[in-house]
Amino acid sequence: SANDPATALAAVPAAAGLGAPVLYVTKSSIPASTAAALRRYGKLRKVFIFGSTSAVSSTVVRGVRAYTKASITRVSGGAAANTARAISAKFFPRGTSTVIVVPGTGGAEDQAALNVILHNPGPILISGPKGLSKASLTEVKRLRATRAIIVGGRAPCRPLWRVNLLPRAPRAHACP
Repeated sequence: SANDPATALAAVPAAAGLGAPVLYVTKSSIPASTAAALRRYGKLRKVFIFGSTSAVSSTVVRGVRAYTKASITRVSGGAAANTARAISAKFFPRGTSTVIVVPGTGGAEDQAALNVILHNPGPILISGPKGLSKASLTEVKRLRATRAIIVGGRAPCRPLWRVNLLPRAPRAHACP
């Protein structure tokens, strides 16, 4: 959803892995540019809606059905950080070597993450002010990631040390 930039950002690695675009909607409508893209893509096989019904309403899902006969799957976990984990689990079921950690505030760090994704395929996990949640750390372990790219602040570093993903060296992965 255009109203939930953190979830939209977390959807990018999934879309990239499928060779598909990320099309934006609002909570309650489909913008003209997205409608035009849905018409242009024609016969789609699958559409993924990222975010809960509070981010993308059922009305929007019904609207998408007006443009395609594709199967529609909602991937959600409620809040953006939870949805990012759900996206990671669905689209990286066998794990991955790299995980990208962003603050998910919609700021410059999140925008910078788009460039990181181009050269480092892997899921995006969203950190809070004190770092990654226990559930996100569990997802890092499930992924068997050996590298974390942290875009933005230093808060995620300590929790990543706890799962032995990052070495404690002073300059390791830009973490003090």
